[in-house]
Amino acid sequence: MALVPVRGGSKGLPGKNLAEVGGRTLIARAVEAAAAAANVDLVVVSSDDPAMLAEGARAGAQALERPAVLAADDTPSEPVALHALSGREEVERLVLVQATSPLRIAEDVERCVAALDTAPAAATVAPSEHPVEWSVRIGADGRIEPVLGWEGFARRRQELAAGFRLNGAVYAARADHLRAGRPLVGPETAAVEMPGARSVDIDTEADLAHARLLAGS
Repeated sequence: MALVPVRGGSKGLPGKNLAEVGGRTLIARAVEAAAAAANVDLVVVSSDDPAMLAEGARAGAQALERPAVLAADDTPSEPVALHALSGREEVERLVLVQATSPLRIAEDVERCVAALDTAPAAATVAPSEHPVEWSVRIGADGRIEPVLGWEGFARRRQELAAGFRLNGAVYAARADHLRAGRPLVGPETAAVEMPGARSVDIDTEADLAHARLLAGS
């Protein structure tokens, strides 16, 4: 089962899930990518917002009304996933397809689900723009402190291993993993690589403009 979790209370970009990229709303693009995945049998849109539920239904998904207590800014994904799994004991695998990553394609969803053959959970990642060894924090005295220490920080990019970041596009887990209270992202989570060009995550007007540019709209 694929789950597209959206809510109506976005503060950074209000109503962003109903914004269009390439002539289709973010919700519709997520539903379509999930439905086109060969290893997905059912697509559900979970939301507290009637307009978003209606848009999900128009795109071909089942609409699942989410209680307000599961639609706060700081609500983790796991309780939302468990709400969607409630009463669906036949579901063995769940894949979360995030509407805010509109350039993700069906293949990305398929590969994340397929990763559950060998791992209890999976998440998509994209190449980091900069080596993680170069990440810094500002110390109490206002000076630079490398997060991972000075040894890696002082090395050339060519000498450092490729780094990746969670891109937020797709998460997947076996249903029994979630029902046991295990996290979507943890030591058991498999990494599924996605190219940076498909990893745009929309949180601001600038992100939306960038996605539209890449989508040719």
